[in-house]
Amino acid sequence: MNKLIEWGRALRRLPVLNHPMFSFENGAMTFIVALVVVSWLSFLSVILFGR
Repeated sequence: MNKLIEWGRALRRLPVLNHPMFSFENGAMTFIVALVVVSWLSFLSVILFGR
C-alpha cells in the first residue's frame, strides 16, 4: 500500500497528470482511472506470464 502511495506522489509530479481530469481533488475520476489501469495490468500480466 505504501508503494501505491509513493507511485501516486510520483505520478502527481508528472506534468501530464496536472490536467484537471487527473486532479486528486476529483477523487472518483482518479479512482476509476486507477482501477482501469490496474485491471489492464493484471489482465496483461495473466496473458503474458500466466501460461
